[in-house]
Amino acid sequence: MAPDSEFLFVTSSSTFGPEGIWRSFSDPLGKSWERVLQMDTDTNAVIVRLSPDYNNDHTLYVAEVGGEQIAVSHNGGRSWEWWRRSLGPVVDMAVKDEDTVYAALPSGEVAKSTDSGWDWDKPVETTL
Repeated sequence: MAPDSEFLFVTSSSTFGPEGIWRSFSDPLGKSWERVLQMDTDTNAVIVRLSPDYNNDHTLYVAEVGGEQIAVSHNGGRSWEWWRRSLGPVVDMAVKDEDTVYAALPSGEVAKSTDSGWDWDKPVETTL
């Protein structure tokens, strides 16, 4: 959830069907939900990360944990852009702003993009 937000996002996982990203904007938050994205994954796990300035830029990212599916929305989940270039499996993501995102890879490396994930700097080794 974004600070002071009127929106709440959650993920759902299933071994029998697609995973989902759900959004609540009801009063009170969480009373009603709508699915904003459905993903068929191999890992049955997805993450959602919001821009720290979500209330203004309405940017969120989703990724298949341990998989290669990653998407970005700049309009609160109404439409999605799927990344064309694969980084390989992603284990987590961190969002700095609407365009800058970091992806943690299973190798312990971290990759950075400053254009919403379309192009990536060479992954950097970390001590994590």
